[in-house]
Amino acid sequence: MTGRGPGPAPDETAGPGSLEAAQLERRAAVAWRTGVVTLVVANVVFVYGLSRFVGRDVAGLCAQRGQPYRPDETSSGGSLSAFPVSMPCNADYDLVPVWMLPLTAIGTALAVAALAYFLLLRRRQAALWAASAEETS
Repeated sequence: MTGRGPGPAPDETAGPGSLEAAQLERRAAVAWRTGVVTLVVANVVFVYGLSRFVGRDVAGLCAQRGQPYRPDETSSGGSLSAFPVSMPCNADYDLVPVWMLPLTAIGTALAVAALAYFLLLRRRQAALWAASAEETS
């Protein structure tokens, strides 16, 4: 027993029931969960950023924040930009919080990295199983 929980301990030989295969399986599960969770968080933040401003009166939102609404000063002409999420009142003030774009970008990058690592681990598992099948045949 290795302290992993109930059940027999994996043997030390290579193959689907080996210790190496069990470690790869655990790492792959963690990578998958990490990738999915960070992708969901990044998308929730992105959708939250867009939904705060779609169909809203931009001039009124700017006035609530004490900023003059001058769309002619902005590169987007005062309209909502989807990526990067931006809703400028004027050249100096944007309604979208400053933390939104970095959180979306970092979350997406982490998700892509974690899912790529998951795929790499699955390839290693497949190679380990193929090698085990060759040894037994």
